[in-house]
Amino acid sequence: MSCYESHLGSAWRVWDESHWVLLKKDYVGTQGKVSPYMIYLDHDNADIVVAIRGLNLGKESDFLLLLDNKLGQTTYDGGYVHNGLLKAAQYVLQEECEILRELVERNPDYTLTFGFPWSWSCDAVNDVGSQE
Repeated sequence: MSCYESHLGSAWRVWDESHWVLLKKDYVGTQGKVSPYMIYLDHDNADIVVAIRGLNLGKESDFLLLLDNKLGQTTYDGGYVHNGLLKAAQYVLQEECEILRELVERNPDYTLTFGFPWSWSCDAVNDVGSQE
């Protein structure tokens, strides 16, 4: 994901021709509210993929996101979540809701998949997505 090629087949890691990057946002595009992310189509697996890059703790905005935890204070869906990661997931959903809705409508048989290097963070993203 770090290569940000417009077609994943151009990346140093070879992807097949069925993957197309539809949207990509870097730190400037996300205003430091979330790590860089991209949306791409995987036609072979019938997936609409939202891939969020892992935190770069050398980047002040990512470090601040990690520190925004409010231990035991942020409740969500009957439990507790990391406040900063929940806000990041909500930001992505709010920013990309229209394009995701359009992609789901155009590809009704596709699965909408969220990916984040920290597996427990994926649950926050998926839960936020299911609330819309």
